[in-house]
Amino acid sequence: MEGIPPNGDTSDIGYADKTCRVNAARSPGFHTFLTIAIHVLAVIHDIRPSNALRTTSIAWIKHEHVIPSNYRDVYLRRTPLEQLNVHVDDRALCQCNEVGSTTKYHLDESKAHIQEFLELKANIRDSWEGSRRTDVATQYLEKRLSNIVKGVDNSGIVTEFGLNRYKSFTYILQDHELVEQVVELMRRYRTNKDEMTLFGEPIAIKDNIASRGIPYTNGSALLREFKPSYNAHVVEQLRRHGTIIIAKTAMNEFGVGSETKGTLNPFGSQYLPGGSSGGSATAVGGGILKMALGTDTGGSIRLPAAYCGCVGYRPSYGLLSRYGISELAAKLDAVGTCTQTVNDAIRLVHAMLQPCLKDATSSNDNGLIAKELLALLQSSDVTHINKKTSRCIYITLIPDAGHIGDELETEMKTPLKDVKIASLDLDVLLRDDLIQENVADNIRDVEKTLKRLGAQIITLTHPPLAKLCEGYHVYVASQMAANLQRFADQQYHTQRKHMIMQDMMQDMDGETVQRLKMGISILQEGRDPEQILKNARKSIAAWLSANHVFTDIPLLIMPVSFGLPPKRMSSPRPVSDIIKVSTAMAHIYNSQGDIYTTFAPLIGACSISVPSGITTTGLPYSVQFTAAPFKDTEMLKVARIYEANVDIHTQLKATVLANVAR
Repeated sequence: MEGIPPNGDTSDIGYADKTCRVNAARSPGFHTFLTIAIHVLAVIHDIRPSNALRTTSIAWIKHEHVIPSNYRDVYLRRTPLEQLNVHVDDRALCQCNEVGSTTKYHLDESKAHIQEFLELKANIRDSWEGSRRTDVATQYLEKRLSNIVKGVDNSGIVTEFGLNRYKSFTYILQDHELVEQVVELMRRYRTNKDEMTLFGEPIAIKDNIASRGIPYTNGSALLREFKPSYNAHVVEQLRRHGTIIIAKTAMNEFGVGSETKGTLNPFGSQYLPGGSSGGSATAVGGGILKMALGTDTGGSIRLPAAYCGCVGYRPSYGLLSRYGISELAAKLDAVGTCTQTVNDAIRLVHAMLQPCLKDATSSNDNGLIAKELLALLQSSDVTHINKKTSRCIYITLIPDAGHIGDELETEMKTPLKDVKIASLDLDVLLRDDLIQENVADNIRDVEKTLKRLGAQIITLTHPPLAKLCEGYHVYVASQMAANLQRFADQQYHTQRKHMIMQDMMQDMDGETVQRLKMGISILQEGRDPEQILKNARKSIAAWLSANHVFTDIPLLIMPVSFGLPPKRMSSPRPVSDIIKVSTAMAHIYNSQGDIYTTFAPLIGACSISVPSGITTTGLPYSVQFTAAPFKDTEMLKVARIYEANVDIHTQLKATVLANVAR
């Protein structure tokens, strides 16, 4: 009998007490009571007046709803997209005029933060002549913030500045979203100003990168109502270093394709901007922004950057965290940058190089490379200290050779002395119909410039580019078929229902549906995508080894695309044409540029496209530098030297401005 000692003696009161306590703990009623008590205490805490009236510091902006802080914890503090996204009911929102004197306090506090921010930006411009290179987004941001302080309505300001003239953005942040960032920035600035290497820089991020509470469509109508409840790791780092996110950029649906439909090329609306990071490239190439984030699976940054006349950098696989990025093909995806200059790319990536425990593919080498990039920024550059703000600003300067010794003058003239760079045999590429004549001529000019700077150019027969590109497309199509099914989950849809594949396809673009079906077909045929990827990597490894590339020869240059930016097609190309077994169909890939841009992702290498010229008709040329995985610093150093000695940016900017004036 339970509760009776084994010896039958019940006189041991201690024993009885212990037995009662054990039985009470085992009783279902005890657990029920404990659970109810906890819930009651939680409810009492949530309905306390002091909590209900506590608002964020942006409540003072007219006509804006603000989430009380007790609801913000529920709404914002969530982990990855795989978790349920909480949508706060309108009843959980409060109008600014309902919070009494609290609003007045936050009004004054936020205004003070904005005014201090604007004063610091003005001081930076006054103390550093180089910062007069002000882009449209900087002018727009400062005017919008100034209007907020003055109580001026900001409706129409986007049109006033032509911010979205290239239809680069899917979402432009509203007043309260900008103010929230400025307030957070200025609070951090007071204690961590040394970290603010990108203080006040406006930036846009691709619409497949999570930013807390900001619409996240992944380029698809399927996700038009979804808002992530956490920040991607790279977003956290950029905000920590002082950037202000002003917009989300347009992209191909789910990152699939190379067109970015609806987005306009700054060098002519009749030309494709490239994709899938076309929104980021058009905004930067069109002079709207100095820098933007994108993602690159097989050329999704470098190709549109080349078509839009800006710098597109894909870091080594694993260098930047992919936490918070929509996955297309996990073994190939990388976060990267679109910038006006190579130096801007270095600054931007340096700010994002922080360890991330939430990404299993994040490399342990990023700390070392961060130190190398900082040294690169400071090496041949002059560090200017703004005495008013104690900020370090890095300026690229080339000293006057007339004031230095002969030895240093020689070094200045040949900064790439003894650097070996491999280049593909252009005559063979022309023979095999893998490049257009005008693009080949431009690459020859690039080779001449590099030789003049002291580099040794070693010509090599090209690897099996068409076959590698075919393997890439087969692998990505199969990965896409598996990965897109997660968006059927109810967490991505406000109607809170799980969607079937047929319902999903109704909200997808026709080309995406074709590619999805192609991937499903590949899997149903029993083809092994992992083996296809493995074979492609073996093929590249054999070519690299045979030609001593990335060992004796540290760098490789090649075109970014078969030709110049193609014109828009009146009817879409059948997706079945994208994946061909025959090498004779290699030109199919060339119109997209994939034949040259898939090489680096297949082996996790770093690669950067840099403007290298402009045609007589006003279209940009670009060259692509590629280096071994985690040799980013060496590649960026050479790319920056090349860029400084070509100085094509003035011509590109003049062409874009002429197009705007038409």
